[in-house]
Amino acid sequence: MALTVLVTPANYQYSKNPIVFKLSTNITGVDNYKMVGEVWMESSVDAHDFSKAGVQELDPLNGVCIFDFQKIIDAYLQYNVPSYGLSTFALANMVFKNFYIKYREKYGSPVVEQTAAFLPTNPIVSTYYQAHKAGIPVHEFVGNTTKVNDRLRTTGTALTRQPRNKLIRADQKEFLYFFINLDNADIAQVKYIITKQNGDVVNVLSGDLTVSSRAPYIIAAGFNQSGLSSTVDFSDIKKYTVQLIQKSSSNVISEVFTYIPDVDYYVDETIFYFTNCLGGFDTVRFTGTKETSFEIEKETVQKIMLYDTPIVNGAFSEVNINKKDSFKVASGWLTKAQVDWLEDFFIAEQKFTEAYGQFIPIILKSNTFKKYDSRSGKTPYEFEYYHAFTNSVANSI
Repeated sequence: MALTVLVTPANYQYSKNPIVFKLSTNITGVDNYKMVGEVWMESSVDAHDFSKAGVQELDPLNGVCIFDFQKIIDAYLQYNVPSYGLSTFALANMVFKNFYIKYREKYGSPVVEQTAAFLPTNPIVSTYYQAHKAGIPVHEFVGNTTKVNDRLRTTGTALTRQPRNKLIRADQKEFLYFFINLDNADIAQVKYIITKQNGDVVNVLSGDLTVSSRAPYIIAAGFNQSGLSSTVDFSDIKKYTVQLIQKSSSNVISEVFTYIPDVDYYVDETIFYFTNCLGGFDTVRFTGTKETSFEIEKETVQKIMLYDTPIVNGAFSEVNINKKDSFKVASGWLTKAQVDWLEDFFIAEQKFTEAYGQFIPIILKSNTFKKYDSRSGKTPYEFEYYHAFTNSVANSI
């Protein structure tokens, strides 16, 4: 084969970022020349049932082709939106998968395909590239995927940019996504440490998290959601923390999240959920004002009227009537850290509110959001959204 690999993907790739593969050839002056690159991916993490996900055929420029497999790989991953009723933990086995690349050249008349090569060299029996449904903002881990890999995969950092100390309501749902380092634990547990108002400490342990694959775990972290209300009353607690431990040694193998009861009264509260830029699923509670309205979309048509048609029938009629509920929300005052984190909310592919015991998908109405500055150093947002469906009324002429 006359192909030379110039640039390979990093071993750990984010599917929202470019995934570049660069080849060169020393073959010149042949008919119908093409370089071919294929991506092979598994159905779920560590399933090892690889199938062809996509192929690109390129014409070389000065003997070089640059493949970008980002769109192919991103299409074969998906955010693991948790079950609304999740009360313990679950695997997020679609947000992270292995893949490898087959590449070859073809040319001649008739066209002859040359023998394919692989990256990694022998992916069937050795390591693979790894893809993660995420995209890292420039200001976070500046272009260094090794640093990201080390931080998320080996240190127990959660897949979120939200503040690690958070005010919470008793019935507020929270979801934390953690990779568990296989070197740290083959069986892990979630440890909830509750500090009561009188200073007493109560420890609550989850069932076993068996670390059998490289998929991240989704941890239920809300107070009522995770069943902590059966141990102590919410009004009696000062704070509680959530962390992962190795079962055999009780060593902490993740970062720690601290939740503090919010006992203030707000006229309006709105909770949103969204897929974040690290592949996790975050909760944000806005305490500013909320307005509800609805919009009507319709067409008006004119009918042909006979001279003796009763006037009650009307000369015009409304058809294709759709009702769309619309909401205007103010965030309430936000800190600088919250404002930075909530960039993820506005650019998230999937956003939800909740009603009737389920997640309700929403669409933001505007592409421009007004951000007010204040001398207090805190900032509120104000925006409008609507549900990602319409209530339709059928009407015929």
